[in-house]
Amino acid sequence: MAKVRFLMIGVGGMGRQHIRRLLNVPEAEIVALADPSETAIGLVKETYPELANIAVYADYREAISQSGADAAVIVSPHSMHFEQGMACLDGGLHV
Repeated sequence: MAKVRFLMIGVGGMGRQHIRRLLNVPEAEIVALADPSETAIGLVKETYPELANIAVYADYREAISQSGADAAVIVSPHSMHFEQGMACLDGGLHV
C-alpha cells in the first residue's frame, strides 16, 4: 500500500501533537508544513529532526497547489477551518 502524503496546515501546539501521532503511522508521510509563524515552523523542526528538510509554506494556498499532498490536516484557529478546508477540497486533497 502506498503512503498517504499529508500537508499539515497549522503547526502550533495542537499541530505538533497531530504531527507526533502521524509520524507513528507507517502508512502516513508528512510532505509539507504550512504556517505563517516562523517560530512554530522552527519548533516543529527542532522537535522532529526527521522533518528538518520538509517543504515549508507561509501561505496554505501555495502548499495546497505545490506540495504534492494527498490529504491535509487542518489545525489552525477554528475560524479558518471552513476557508482552508474548502480550498483543500477544491485543490483535490482529502481533509
